[in-house]
Amino acid sequence: MTHLFDDEQHTFVVLIKPEGRHSLRPKFAQTPTGWASAPAPVARQACLDDIDQRGCGMRPASRMQAMDSAAAHTHPSG
Repeated sequence: MTHLFDDEQHTFVVLIKPEGRHSLRPKFAQTPTGWASAPAPVARQACLDDIDQRGCGMRPASRMQAMDSAAAHTHPSG
């Protein structure tokens, strides 16, 4: 049996948190507090493609910045 969040038969929305995290959710499911939904609900794969094109993912922006900063400090310049 397919999980509701993986069922290609449903329409999905991309959810976006202020820190830039993105998530995928079926249109029928309530949007969690602190998340905003992208403009139009579409097919599941279209939502995944949109997230990929934006170059974003599940990590919050602050976490990604910390990782970038740590990487910069481990690679001496010059």
